[in-house]
Amino acid sequence: MYTLMWREFFSLLKSFKSIAVVAFFILVTFIISRFLGKLPYQFALGNTSPFLLSIRFLVGAFGFLFGLALSHDILNREMESQTIRYLVTKTPRINLIAGKSLGIYLFWIFSVTVSFIIISYYAKSFFLFSYIQLLSFMAYVVGFTIMLSFFIKKTTYSMFISVILGILIPALGAYVTAIKIDWDTLIFTLPVNNETGNLLVFIPYFLKFILPYYYFSFDSALSLIPFFLGVLFIILVIILFKRSDL
Repeated sequence: MYTLMWREFFSLLKSFKSIAVVAFFILVTFIISRFLGKLPYQFALGNTSPFLLSIRFLVGAFGFLFGLALSHDILNREMESQTIRYLVTKTPRINLIAGKSLGIYLFWIFSVTVSFIIISYYAKSFFLFSYIQLLSFMAYVVGFTIMLSFFIKKTTYSMFISVILGILIPALGAYVTAIKIDWDTLIFTLPVNNETGNLLVFIPYFLKFILPYYYFSFDSALSLIPFFLGVLFIILVIILFKRSDL
C-alpha cells in the first residue's frame, strides 16, 4: 500500500500538470497575500484574516477542478490498459485503492501546506484550524475523484465530466448553502433576491449536507465532516471493487 502511495505521490509531483497547479496556488496565494497585506485590517470579513480568505477562496473555487483534472483517471486508466489485473495479483484490492487514495491526498497536503506557509509568512500567524478544515475539504475531493474514476470506465469520458463537475460543483455548493428553510411552514428562501421557493427546492436544499461547502461555516468539529464523507466514498469504492470482475 505504501509503495503505491509514494509512487502515486511522486508521479503527481513530477507531472507538468501538477507542477502547474502547485505553481498556480503558490503564485495566486502570493499575489493575493501581498495585495491584501497592503489593505487596512478592517477589510477582513468579521474576524477572518484577509490572508486566510485568499487560500479558502482558492481551495473552495478550484479544489474540485484541479483535483478532478489531475486524477480523474487514477483507476480507469488502469482498467483500460488492463494493468489492473497485474496490480491485483501483487497487492490486495483494498491496498490498491487505499494506496492510490493516500498518494493523491499526500500531494494535496503538500500543495495546501506550501500555500499556507506563504500565507503564514505574510499574516505573521498560522491558522491551524483553517488549515485542518482545508485538508478536510481536499479529503472529500480525493474521495469523490476516486469514486468518479471507478464508476466512469473511460478516461476520455471522465476527463470531460471532471471539467464540467469541477466548474459546476463549486457553483452548486455556493447556491445550496445559501438556501434557507422555515421548518414551520416548509417555505424555502432562495439565495437570489430572497425569493420564496417551494418544495421543488427541497432536494437542492439537502445537497448542502452532501457537498463540503456548507461545513466551512462551522468553527467546530462539524467542519471536519467532509473528511469522513471522503473516507466513505473510498470505502464504497473498495467494497464495490472487491466484488467487481476485472
